[in-house]
Amino acid sequence: MAWRNLTRDRAYTVLNIFVLVIGMASFLLIGLYIKDELSYDVHHEKSNRIYRMWTELSAEGPGERSASMCFPAAKTLEQDYPELVEHGVRFFNMQSPFITLGNDSVRYNEAHVYFTDPEVFDVFTFEFLKGNPTALYDTNGVVLTERLALKYFGTTDVVGREIMAESNIQLEVRGVIANVPSSTHIPIDALISMRVLNRMFNVDLTNRNWVWNPCWTYILLREGVQPEDLESLLPEFVDAHYPDIMRTRMTANLMPLEDIHLNSHLQYEIVANGNVDNVRLFSLIGVFILILACINYTNLATSRATRSGREVGVSKILGASRKELVFRFLGESVLTSVISIFASLVLVELMLPLFNLLTGKMLMSTALFQWENTLTIFILAVVVGIAAGLYPAWMLSQLPPSVIFRKRSKAGLGVAVRKGLVMIQFCVALGLIIGTVVVNRQFDYLQSQDMGFDEEHLLVVPVKWDAAMTYRAMRKELIASDAIVNMSRMNDVMGLKHNMHEYHHARLEANDYMYFASLVVDEHFVETIGLQIVAGRNLTEPGDDTTGVVVNETLVRQMGWGSPEEALGREFSTPGFNERIVGVMKDFHFVSLSEQIQPFALDVKTGPSEVFFTRYFCIRVVPGMEEEAHLDLLMAWDKYHPGQPLDAYYLSEALQSAYRSQNTLRDLMAIFSIVAVSIALLGLFALSAFTAEQKTKELSIRKIIGASNRELFKVVTLDFVRMAFIGVLITAPLTYLILQNWLSKFAYHVELDWFSFLVVSIVAGGIALIAVVFQAWKASRLNPITALRYE
Repeated sequence: MAWRNLTRDRAYTVLNIFVLVIGMASFLLIGLYIKDELSYDVHHEKSNRIYRMWTELSAEGPGERSASMCFPAAKTLEQDYPELVEHGVRFFNMQSPFITLGNDSVRYNEAHVYFTDPEVFDVFTFEFLKGNPTALYDTNGVVLTERLALKYFGTTDVVGREIMAESNIQLEVRGVIANVPSSTHIPIDALISMRVLNRMFNVDLTNRNWVWNPCWTYILLREGVQPEDLESLLPEFVDAHYPDIMRTRMTANLMPLEDIHLNSHLQYEIVANGNVDNVRLFSLIGVFILILACINYTNLATSRATRSGREVGVSKILGASRKELVFRFLGESVLTSVISIFASLVLVELMLPLFNLLTGKMLMSTALFQWENTLTIFILAVVVGIAAGLYPAWMLSQLPPSVIFRKRSKAGLGVAVRKGLVMIQFCVALGLIIGTVVVNRQFDYLQSQDMGFDEEHLLVVPVKWDAAMTYRAMRKELIASDAIVNMSRMNDVMGLKHNMHEYHHARLEANDYMYFASLVVDEHFVETIGLQIVAGRNLTEPGDDTTGVVVNETLVRQMGWGSPEEALGREFSTPGFNERIVGVMKDFHFVSLSEQIQPFALDVKTGPSEVFFTRYFCIRVVPGMEEEAHLDLLMAWDKYHPGQPLDAYYLSEALQSAYRSQNTLRDLMAIFSIVAVSIALLGLFALSAFTAEQKTKELSIRKIIGASNRELFKVVTLDFVRMAFIGVLITAPLTYLILQNWLSKFAYHVELDWFSFLVVSIVAGGIALIAVVFQAWKASRLNPITALRYE
């Protein structure tokens, strides 16, 4: 019976299935995205017992919330609390964006190579293709992923083969692991035994230095131990081991491994993490789209029911029970939903490559066919079918035949409910449109603001210590190029990253320090980057400026030093140096515009510290001569570092890539808002067509007695105008409050104004009115003789 009804009214069936397919496919795509976001690091078998340590250092300055720890913390914690901690492991990447690997024939810069403790395979789960979990107990051991083994050797059968790290670290491959899933906050290409560092660093630097914090540290708790058991002892741990100047200011904390991707936004994260607010937002959008599709089905079904009411009346007269009629209607709606879910799976398969391109993910449709997901999808189809068909089934089955056969009453079946459902559709669609507009405005605002320095035509070259030692010789050659304006060095990427350094000033007690955001640079940095000195002077040649510091205006204000001129000459020294402020620079954004400008300092180091703090070269290129500049750089690089791969990128591109998650949110919101609006318009079009059909006689009589087309338009459109007006009154204030709360999380944001809401509401109402006006136009062209012929 259900199949016969579907095939009898093909236009109705196709429209219903089309809307449900779009809604379900959108819901499934969003579901795949959310499932991936929620699945980060759950592939580790002991993930529920793994915690990352992080610290918060408070001070008069902005302080530091660090995702990384000092070298000794992990092993000392393991030794101090053996009854609570099973293992502590560290990941260290030399504070560099890459580590160079290679053999006799090839050398590449690899971004995700870490020195780590041999016990890492007792804590995290990796599938060994070759070798075994004892691989890193070898003092020269390295474990490669399958991808890297094939890249360097063309095979995974490489245990015992040698590979070089950097320019002088000889390693032996002791294992090959399967490629690490993309759903991890620690992307890994190779793991090198931490014992290798004993040959590279002084033991005091790695085993006794409680200030330098370059290691991401993970703790595996013993079975049955709660994180609170260990966290309650961390203050005692800090007091026992950290230096005096840090003990009263530092708190150590634990974060569950599975929470890191969506909830951790600390300084020095391994990679940029996701955002739990985005997941919640997309969850709501997915549910809203599915609800809109169900409302469409309900509206179309109730409209169709008024036409097929005679069949229901006959069935009742012939003895059909209410239960039988309910099951007949629900069977039809569930069958429609099941057909739609299968069609939506095909659409998901077709759209997934584009969706992956937009989100930067590698989602696979095969995840939908895992038995638990397949069962969920089938349940979803049944639930959607029941939810969409329940009201039409209840409405018709509860009416007596005498009412069903009365033509006048048929016209009123469910009209109020249909209008209410259409208004819900309009409210949801309007809210999504307003939200999309505001999100676009906010992200455009952030990405178009002046950073306070000239990020264009600035080439950034990540370097290691061997390259840092050749900086001055390379600079002398490169600035002689017609394509290069200037060149400097820095320890982090301006506009993206920075470090925290301790400074002493006159108001502090002896041997007491404050922590400020800082970059260690050279005397050419200010001119190369394009910063503006507002008082004093720039850093000059080394010699006197190892005792000079340049600070920003915010630091001067926060310290209460008065004007920038009054700050000049004040003590502002780091351990081992007697430094003073020689210049004040205009405020600029040294991190994302999502954060307020904080106090900031530029410092200069000499000797071994100069090499240690040189992590990047930055080169100002003449506009239009990018190719010539890159060629000159390559020639100089090959001269001083033959055989070493060169990586270089433009700072402007790196700054834009930092906004990738924002652009993803913007694009997905726009796409799914269009889907939601389209579904709502289809529902509005169907209801307006039904309304116009129900009012055929009324419009014909009005036309005979002389009503104008304008009056006929009013009869058809008045109800929809009222619904749109009520929808705006409901949606606008609610959306305003939600968006105001969202914008408050940004340090710099656009201002919401009611005029913009009014304009968007009028535009949305106008688009919705088009569907109604079309039906009104058809009604105005109606031939009254044809409509009333059989009356």
